[in-house]
Amino acid sequence: MSIFAVNHLCREVLRDHAFRAAMKADPAKALAPLDLTDAERSALLAGDVGALYRMGVNGFLMGYLSRFEVCGLNMQNYNERMRAVKVDEIGQPVARSVRRRAGDEAGPQCATWAPLILPR
Repeated sequence: MSIFAVNHLCREVLRDHAFRAAMKADPAKALAPLDLTDAERSALLAGDVGALYRMGVNGFLMGYLSRFEVCGLNMQNYNERMRAVKVDEIGQPVARSVRRRAGDEAGPQCATWAPLILPR
């Protein structure tokens, strides 16, 4: 249930201006009343989005933390930390995925993104 709480707090950073201000001013105090595990709380406070992602937190929603620069995150270190996450057992980092345009036969295609090709 607490992964839901982490996803929810990421969304609240976007929607609730008072909560966002509290997260910027004193994240530990803002997180205190929330139903989080110790691992989730420490990962949030450290800005360890890689660990949170491996726990099951939604990567898109965590982007709000970097967008509003809470928990010591910004766009650069968020991207670096997410790219360092291992996506399979053989250790391929997320950064190895290459997007491919429709009709381009060169290079691997990212497993999580594919162009939408509509019939004419």
